[in-house]
Amino acid sequence: MTNISYDALVEIADRAGLLEDHLPEDAIFTDYSGRGMSGRTCVGFRLDHDRQLLELGAAIEGVAGLGPFGDATTDSLGRGIIVYFRSVSCDDAPGDDE
Repeated sequence: MTNISYDALVEIADRAGLLEDHLPEDAIFTDYSGRGMSGRTCVGFRLDHDRQLLELGAAIEGVAGLGPFGDATTDSLGRGIIVYFRSVSCDDAPGDDE
């Protein structure tokens, strides 16, 4: 599993325009467990519109030192979607106990 810093996740969310209407804690998930993950957690981003997928992809590629995150999976949040990456984790998110 690839580990990414919370600061890098905030930079990605900002570049993708996800922080225009949301605080980082509302746009970034660091402990999401999607379908079939058996309680394992990963990182994800809340999107309000499907068209933000392209902006998110470009933002991920634009952050220095990061390669592609691999396969993205989506789930409905009722209002909006979450795009999550099963192979990416974040261990330094605010509120994490270490």
